[in-house]
Parts: sequence; C-alpha cells; structure tokens
Amino acid sequence: MTHKPFFIDLHSKRVLILGGGEIAIRKLGAFSGSGALITLIAPKINAEIPEWAEKIERNATVDDITKAFFMVIIATNDKNFNENAAKKCETEEILYNRCDDGLSGSVVIPMHKNRGIISAAIYSEGVPAVSKYVYENLDSVITPELAALAALLKDLRTALKSNASFSCKKKEIIAGLLNIENLERIKKGEFESLKQEIMSCQ
Repeated sequence: MTHKPFFIDLHSKRVLILGGGEIAIRKLGAFSGSGALITLIAPKINAEIPEWAEKIERNATVDDITKAFFMVIIATNDKNFNENAAKKCETEEILYNRCDDGLSGSVVIPMHKNRGIISAAIYSEGVPAVSKYVYENLDSVITPELAALAALLKDLRTALKSNASFSCKKKEIIAGLLNIENLERIKKGEFESLKQEIMSCQ
C-alpha cells in the first residue's frame, strides 16, 4: 500500500473541484469545516453545493489547473478529460484525487468519522464495501463517553504542559486516566465530578 494516512491542515489552502454532480458533492463534504478555500467548476452545478464554495458554471479546462491550488479533485464524467487533468496535476506537482480511478491519484479521500476531538479515517485500497463496514462499526469504539473523556484529557494535557513539576509525567498521568472505569462514570452521568478529580491532577 503506497498511500499512507496523514492529517493535513487545510485552513486557507485552495482546493479545485472539477465537476458538479453527486460525486463532486460527496467529495466536497470531506472539506466541510476545514477552512479550505474551495473553487468548483462545472457546466451545471448541483443546487446542493453549499454557499461556502465558490461556484463557476462553465466547462472546466485543463488550464484551470495551476500551482495556485494546493489540491485538485477530478470528478467529471469525461474519462479523457480526467486523464488529461491528472497528467497536468502530475506535471505541475499538485496533489490530486481522481474520482473515476481512485488508486491512480496522489491523494485518497477516505471515509472518515469525527466525534469530538477524535477523528478516524478508513481506506481499503479501492474496496468501498470494506471501508463502509469498518465505518459503520466504529461507533462501538468511538463512543460518546470516549469523546467526552478525550476532550477532558486534552484540557488536562494543556494544563500539565504549563506545570513544570508534572510536564515530564503527563503521558503516564493521561494514560492512567484513560480506562473503562472512567468511561463508565461518564456513562452514568458523573462527568462533572470526574472532571473535578481529573483537573486536580495538575
């Protein structure tokens, strides 16, 4: 598997989406909340495209792909155009995702699940059914209780980093608090009392 998972800060990064149909909408959804600056070009743009994306209604051309863009999503139904667009991205050394041939692009947009500060991405080398199965079963692992505890431990970690006497032990302290007992306490509605106890660790 040559594609490897990374989380990239897309805030203020320019992303070009070529195509305006259902696939383009699905790909666009992956950028929601990222702060990326989206430009979408298509002869007819689906009405469901959100307002935060810049929409240009015309036929896309390969010349639309320039180094001004950090990433390009190629989502048209014209295989020949998609091929030429992919070649232009490679020539310009621009990251790209090709929707009609996902394994050939330099970027894969995986299925992902967010809950609080926890984000999980799933990729199965072009076998969507496997990704979907894992996605649908993630709720048994990334529970609301885990999300609540994770946010609490994030606050504790920040506090410990500013406390010289504990900063060197923060990994051990946080690891010790991440356990079934605390998850059960949150599930029983004891979040506030647990929060007071945990934050006193600093």
